[in-house]
Amino acid sequence: MNIRARKTAFGGMAIGLVLVAALAGQMDAKAQQGVDLRRSPAPRAIEAAIETTANRVVLPTGGIGKLDVRRCQACVPVALLAGTASRYFLGPKAVGFEELQTSLATNPRALVVVMYRPDTAELTRLVVSSR
Repeated sequence: MNIRARKTAFGGMAIGLVLVAALAGQMDAKAQQGVDLRRSPAPRAIEAAIETTANRVVLPTGGIGKLDVRRCQACVPVALLAGTASRYFLGPKAVGFEELQTSLATNPRALVVVMYRPDTAELTRLVVSSR
């Protein structure tokens, strides 16, 4: 092996050693913080959804308040909180609460997807199918 090849091989090994040392330092810092590196955090749902029809959704008066949703006619209603951050859609088009309310009233068999945060029961989005 010539000198140039040795320098190149040594340079690559040196970079590798620096990376390993940096990774070991991060792992040591995490271990000191009490982080168990053998286990990753359990996945959690950020958003959940209920598929239903328009006649199984009871909207709050004025768009802010309690919204009741039933998965089926015999199912127990799920109470969600609609607020100023809740968004409403007719198909891909974002609409206001009044337009949503009119659409649900005139199309009771329309397919509806209600999305919410399972940890807080906050309504995030309500989408009425455009079919």
